[in-house]
Amino acid sequence: MGNFFIGALLFIIDFINVLVIYCVIGLLWTIAEKVFYGTITPRSIDDIVAFVLACSIYLNLIKL
Repeated sequence: MGNFFIGALLFIIDFINVLVIYCVIGLLWTIAEKVFYGTITPRSIDDIVAFVLACSIYLNLIKL
């Protein structure tokens, strides 16, 4: 029973880490759009790319 709670806690911590990376990528992406294009145009594909990139960064760089 204890292993289940430890596993669940580790999953929650991993999820929070990916969420933080996702938010940072989204913020940097928005700033870059404002600097380069002068306007911010939110699109669904931006969210998908940011999420995939956040998962990739977490799995390849942080979770070594």
